[in-house]
Amino acid sequence: MGQPSPTRSEELAFRLAQAGFTGETAMAAVRPIRRDPGVSANAALNRRVHDLEALIAELTTFNDLVAGGMEFPDPDAVLTSADTAVTDLSQGFEALMQTSVDLAAVYFPSALGVGDIQRSLNPDEAVVMIVPATPETLIFAVTRDAFQMRTAGAEAVTLWEAADRLRTAIGRPLGRGAMALDGDARPPQPDVLRAEAARIYDGLLRPVEAVLQGKPRLFVVATAQVGLGFPFEMLLTEPALPGQADAELAWLVRRHAVTVVPTLELIRMRDTATAPVPEATYYLGFGGPDYRFPSQLGRTNRATRLLSDLAPLPDAAEEVRAVAAAFGPDNGLAVTGVDATENLLLEVSRSGTLRQFTVLHFATHGLVFGDHEAVTDPLLALTPMIDLIDLTPRLVGTFNAPTADGILEAHEVRQLDLAARLVILSACSSGNAGMDEDGLTSLGAAFLAAGADRVRPAWPRATPGWPTPRWRCATHLCRSSTAVADGRTRRGGRHSRWSGSPERPQPDRVRFQGNLRAGGALTLRKRKAGPWRSDQQKTCGIS
Repeated sequence: MGQPSPTRSEELAFRLAQAGFTGETAMAAVRPIRRDPGVSANAALNRRVHDLEALIAELTTFNDLVAGGMEFPDPDAVLTSADTAVTDLSQGFEALMQTSVDLAAVYFPSALGVGDIQRSLNPDEAVVMIVPATPETLIFAVTRDAFQMRTAGAEAVTLWEAADRLRTAIGRPLGRGAMALDGDARPPQPDVLRAEAARIYDGLLRPVEAVLQGKPRLFVVATAQVGLGFPFEMLLTEPALPGQADAELAWLVRRHAVTVVPTLELIRMRDTATAPVPEATYYLGFGGPDYRFPSQLGRTNRATRLLSDLAPLPDAAEEVRAVAAAFGPDNGLAVTGVDATENLLLEVSRSGTLRQFTVLHFATHGLVFGDHEAVTDPLLALTPMIDLIDLTPRLVGTFNAPTADGILEAHEVRQLDLAARLVILSACSSGNAGMDEDGLTSLGAAFLAAGADRVRPAWPRATPGWPTPRWRCATHLCRSSTAVADGRTRRGGRHSRWSGSPERPQPDRVRFQGNLRAGGALTLRKRKAGPWRSDQQKTCGIS
């Protein structure tokens, strides 16, 4: 059952272990919270650091535009603006050097003690932190009244190999890209999946199982370095019996509602940094872009050359329309086909309307480095808009200027003005475990940095009947009665529950979904009618 508090050596190990959780995802999740003056005593100084960081991003975007041969409407004004931005950057750094701002406090999570986490937990909650250590893996389990430190039941390399076999058994494609692939997708291997799901549970969670008993809410903090890259909900707490149906198996989700967080600090900060719960929940979904939308002027560019090779997504448009329908005609908006453009998203962002949507959903292709020779930054593929004429001067240092070409790259995502409580990425590679040390991609981190409260990226899954293998994200939650009944968390003194989305159920078939959240759960419930209509042709005119 563990002990009430750690020994001195265990306390030190717990603090030192947190040094491994300083990747982009963890930092992107923490930084927006720390801009809240009520959270940090140095909030004003912290904002100055983040403003300088944003200015560097603007100059980087400008350099990318110049390198790409961008023809500016007023080159002299743009160059003058760039010079001003460089001057502002230099002066900002000089002023910062004269202050006592603690840059480590701005950019890195605090090393918390066991007691800090215990005081942050509700009686029905537990935290498991999994940390790689050569050749072993350390496991820390914490509840409000207990602590336990154990080594994993298998070496790190063994766990890595088991995780890879499990991902393969799900039926993932031979490659992780959305481009046309040679050969068939790997078929699902249910027997292997069951065996590895039980094996990994034995290695990672069985050693601390006694501490977790009776705690329906489970937070998991882990990195890709321990070979993870799948939802913990799919682990099996007991081996499968011959002939047992999927619906009868002892999936971990039946025992715990699992939340994966990139850093422990988010658990401690979730109450002090809770945003006001909106009166209503509004949904905006982009799905099924038209990658072959032709240029009426015979033009081509990087976007059309890249996107025209992508396989169509016949069920992605249906996916976002179904979810939008669940929110109601006044609360849900689905943008599909030729209308699912980056230009539309940027216009909604610049007008401030994007901040009104509490749930954003992208059911598109996602590409990462290695999928295509033209891809360097992780991206979401929307409908290309090569014939769009944008006469707005791109003034560096005045506002960020993404290119509305249909390729929504991670650095452009960071520039969006959003305040969504949930971003759903039903996109290939958006949950790829190899992109950073947190086991989550730069796309998820980019949405967190832009202001999202939590992001749900895709996990690998083969979709039957597709001409091209791709990665598929199930947007509905596992319908375990235990998970729904016990999946609550405290936010601003309230208790909320997860509710399922309207995707058609498939009996005896288990589908899973990734988690990347800033702590806690989210209620998706329909409310009273909102201030705008769901007519997608008038989206830019929403007031």
